[in-house]
Amino acid sequence: MLYLGRICEIGPTEEVFKPPYHPYTAALLSAIPSLDPARQKRRIVLEGNVPSALNPPKGCRFHTRCPYKVGIICEEEEPPELQVGPEHRIYCHIPLDELRRIEPM
Repeated sequence: MLYLGRICEIGPTEEVFKPPYHPYTAALLSAIPSLDPARQKRRIVLEGNVPSALNPPKGCRFHTRCPYKVGIICEEEEPPELQVGPEHRIYCHIPLDELRRIEPM
């Protein structure tokens, strides 16, 4: 997944579509309609304006809209690479154990 030209999550499709997710990936997956009308789905609605791609924010580019923003570190530093699996990586300041606790989509 890319956000404002930066990779926030990368890996095989089957791994990216199951938790843990980057918060942006979770928001995208929550927007996919369910084919099962009996299945209730949690919807993540991102707030705030999308920053300019010509003048992206410092730090994590998603921090201006992230519902799980950690704090000032997100605004000032590029997120570290979190190795989820052999080919699955997430770039986020949220620790991997906390990302694993986010409710699946």
